[in-house]
Amino acid sequence: MPKNSHPGHVILTGGSGGIGRAIVERLVGVRGARCSVLDLESDPSMMSESVRAFRCDVTDQSEVHQAVANACEWGGSPTGLVALAGIVSNDETLRIEAARWRHIISVHLDGTLFACQAVADQMAKASGGSLVTFCSVAMDFGVPGRAAYGAAKAGIRSLTKTLACEWATYGIRVNAVAPGDVRTGMYDELVGHGVINEELVKSAHALGRIAEPSEVATAVDFLLSDDSSFITGTTLYVDGGFTAKKL
Repeated sequence: MPKNSHPGHVILTGGSGGIGRAIVERLVGVRGARCSVLDLESDPSMMSESVRAFRCDVTDQSEVHQAVANACEWGGSPTGLVALAGIVSNDETLRIEAARWRHIISVHLDGTLFACQAVADQMAKASGGSLVTFCSVAMDFGVPGRAAYGAAKAGIRSLTKTLACEWATYGIRVNAVAPGDVRTGMYDELVGHGVINEELVKSAHALGRIAEPSEVATAVDFLLSDDSSFITGTTLYVDGGFTAKKL
């Protein structure tokens, strides 16, 4: 395998959003990879000879395994996974209902586990690969309205470390990315509705701005590539100094 290349097939869960789209564009455009996007809804404009969509509910273990199998029939054995599927939450913890709590936890934590299981099972039969999970700076701080989200992201960080230790014997590396605020369509919509004070959010980051999706994609690309060949079980903060400033 040529150094720092993605000659094969990367599977993404929740890859239709702003960050996911940026990751796909980088992997296909810069690396020449094939990408399978597993999501409840896909964006037809993303599809090409190098990108295929497979409908998948990440909270359903059997459905995830089947979707990964279908993706591998098209793209071949996976060399990488980006477990990005998630939902935004803003719930008063005192009033959050059990079903809502479980759904948020399931989409993030169960979805990450099921995707990692299904892809690692394929990788173990081949020559290993790299799995990238998604955490958040919200796991390190008390963020009002984000109890379930923060708890799920903290769980993903712990899961990432455990999988890295368990699956190293198969040649599989497992790392996490923890972004700060990122300029996505959803972020811009919240700013437009006055839900987010953009100047306040920017000032919380040491760099005085929020990230572009392409900047997160670059970090994911690094963790998927051979340039990170001796990195596993860690969390890469792509947060513009948010964590450093808060601490």
